Amino acid sequence: DAPIAPAAAAVGALALSRLLPAPEVGLGAELAALGRSLPSQRWTWIGALVGALAAWIAWNVHAPLISPDGVYYHVPEIVRWAQDGHAGRELAIHPLFPVGAYPLTHEVLLTWGVSMSRSVTLVSASGLAFLGLLGLSSWSAVRRVGGSRVMAWLAGLALCTLPLVIGSQPDASLNDMPGLAWLATAVTFSIGAQARPALGSVALVA
Repeated sequence: DAPIAPAAAAVGALALSRLLPAPEVGLGAELAALGRSLPSQRWTWIGALVGALAAWIAWNVHAPLISPDGVYYHVPEIVRWAQDGHAGRELAIHPLFPVGAYPLTHEVLLTWGVSMSRSVTLVSASGLAFLGLLGLSSWSAVRRVGGSRVMAWLAGLALCTLPLVIGSQPDASLNDMPGLAWLATAVTFSIGAQARPALGSVALVA
């Protein structure tokens, strides 16, 4: 609730970034090298997946689907926090059920985006982004433990087509599917931390 907390976190992150050594290869050079190493067929599949995801996001923005829970307390929390600038504080939404005390990390994340964009479009658009994060993280986790590409694709497909995910993914205000996506991300970086310990901090944040 206090504005000093996010300000201190931002300053601390900036200070930490200044203390860490600069990477030997920049992000642009690394992405360029990755692009040259991938065959054209792989880029065709990547382009098709990204295009399909973008089209799905555009449709959700055009015709958003918000569940009763989203209408009842998830989105109202986001809008109220964006209006008063106190993201994360408990709101008395229902006189009988303490929905204002539920886990609120995802709603706070969306509040930052809504506050900066001055639009609730992000609420509808981010659901598919988290679906992509879930699929990519699960695929990467299987590959990092030595699984084949087929098993990695099957694992990602299995998670992304769970009834819970498919049933709630258009409604980005809910936190079930984003929570699963962050969990898969934490698992992936935890596996990678065995070879690169610095990834452990990223897994902790996820």
